[in-house]
Amino acid sequence: KERAAELGPRGDEALAEQSRATLIGDRGFALVCAQRFSEGAKMIQQRIFREGYNQLPPHLINALGYAHFKMEDYKQADEAFERAVKADSANPILWNNLAAAKMVGGDLKGADDAVPHIRQSAEPGCRVLG
Repeated sequence: KERAAELGPRGDEALAEQSRATLIGDRGFALVCAQRFSEGAKMIQQRIFREGYNQLPPHLINALGYAHFKMEDYKQADEAFERAVKADSANPILWNNLAAAKMVGGDLKGADDAVPHIRQSAEPGCRVLG
């Protein structure tokens, strides 16, 4: 109720819409995890349409990229992973996924450029090949 009051006279509606968007994104994430890539990507894209990329947590953007990668849409995967590393540049998994999408998409220089970020953001003691 406090948050709704902060949002003004239509605060309850705004919170309800935000909750719907979150549920749509969560369902999309679950569908990607269940290897239902097309359905999952569509649900995540619905959340993006409602809220924009800047409101998405990096794991959700990564799931979108992963779905596109598995559907062999490497351009869309690359774009999603690019957004994910902008949202969380310290996550080596996101950098790894970006490098993989670039490599498979034929951008070998872009893949090579991502590798140092994987090394920099990896946990101490973690062995990074390459």
